[in-house]
Amino acid sequence: MAFDDRCSRAVVGGADASILFMTFIFGLNILTLFEILDILGIKTGAISKSMALGVPFCLFIALYFSLSYNGKSSKILSQYEGEEKKDRLKGRIRVVVYIVLSMALLISTWLLMAMKNRGRM
Repeated sequence: MAFDDRCSRAVVGGADASILFMTFIFGLNILTLFEILDILGIKTGAISKSMALGVPFCLFIALYFSLSYNGKSSKILSQYEGEEKKDRLKGRIRVVVYIVLSMALLISTWLLMAMKNRGRM
């Protein structure tokens, strides 16, 4: 995916792909947190897990209709076109850190599940 230097937006995919990716990562985080609680012996129940699947879907629908459907995403992009490079870099670093931490959380859950299945926990 390439970035447009003028306003730091993704050229391939656009706003719809960004919203979809953001809700996917958010959903993974929720599911991962529920699995960690389950591994540690804190029962969350089936309702919580089904809620964990429903919340990202509702978030996607809300974000889509509030940003993409009425064209607000293009207004937001034009508002930040004049943003300084320093501020863009800070924003990009925050996004990368969030994605890396999300993946680390997911991997740690897999490791905890493996330890539990082998009887080490």
